[in-house]
Amino acid sequence: MRKGLRIDQNHINQDIYIDWCDIGINYKELKETPIPLVHNPKLRFITIANCLNFYQFSDNVIININKQIKNLLGDDLSVYKFVISLETEENATTPTLIEALKKMVDNVESIVITVNIEVIERNSIIFLNNPPWIHCDLDNLTFFEFWKYLKKKDLGTIKKKFMFLNNHYSEIRFDILKFLYKNKFNNEGNISFNLINFDDSSVVLNKEKFLYEVNHFGIEYPKYYDALPSFNQIDRNKLDMRDELIGINSVTTLPDFNYRIYLESFFEIITETANHLLLPGVHISEKLHKPLRTAFPFVYHGNPKLKTILEKIGLTFESPIYFFGMDKKELINHLSFILSQDLQWYNTIQHTYLEEYFNNMDKWNEFINDNNKQFLKFSFL
Repeated sequence: MRKGLRIDQNHINQDIYIDWCDIGINYKELKETPIPLVHNPKLRFITIANCLNFYQFSDNVIININKQIKNLLGDDLSVYKFVISLETEENATTPTLIEALKKMVDNVESIVITVNIEVIERNSIIFLNNPPWIHCDLDNLTFFEFWKYLKKKDLGTIKKKFMFLNNHYSEIRFDILKFLYKNKFNNEGNISFNLINFDDSSVVLNKEKFLYEVNHFGIEYPKYYDALPSFNQIDRNKLDMRDELIGINSVTTLPDFNYRIYLESFFEIITETANHLLLPGVHISEKLHKPLRTAFPFVYHGNPKLKTILEKIGLTFESPIYFFGMDKKELINHLSFILSQDLQWYNTIQHTYLEEYFNNMDKWNEFINDNNKQFLKFSFL
């Protein structure tokens, strides 16, 4: 965690302002590094508040922000290097915004961190999700070879057909749950559906209607698979104490990556973060890391362009389990087909396409490692 600059907006008078804040980027030091890394003293962090999504940065606004930065850092910005983070608050990363941001720092040497995988540019715009577990084990090739060994030994075993984890409510997630329970597929999967805090002002949901539908479809609510209920049912006033008390994070999952659950079913249903789907480009959350790094196929409700982008970095999607798209009807039809198959079909598919799953795991891990290395090269002496 380092002190950095936060560019924000005052919603009362619409002014853009800059203030100091604690920000940080999670990265992984390389095992082959002979000595501890030392931050470049020229390095400065800037994070962009997501309230500025879709804000039109006019020339006058850019000049004003540039003056504010110079008031804080001095007139000569060329003595610095800037890490500009558009990741931590799910910002809309567009070429126009990146151009404006670089003008704000006089176009000096800088690198942009984003979750918009569509706009990445080597050593200039890098892809990086911020949860600390993103980099766990990625420099341990022996581990992933052992993981392949486990997956091969797992061929032919009886397990659930799918996994569907929901740490908070969204309309598409609830629609999928209703589909699963209506068609009696729920007992063939591992499902989590956490408690909803209806007192949260960000939750726009009719409680009575929701609970009626839960009862009508026979949905188990709340339902926990990947974390114990006692971990999740903590008084909302104690959220800040949660890490200290039981060592888990605010989205009610375990603190480190949970590999076990990726041996207990055949595929995962993923619904991309709703805010990401409203942004231009292909913004993806940490959800995609989990099946890719475990050689696990998935059904993905999200921007269909992601498939082409992943193919460009070497992944393939020949397995009939894979799906990319935002059309609910197509998604439900695809789920209906694969969930209607028997376990023999699933084991045949797993045996046939296991090498594809391994290739996707390897290529994704290489991609994440490469982006991490780009960040290290820029940020450290």
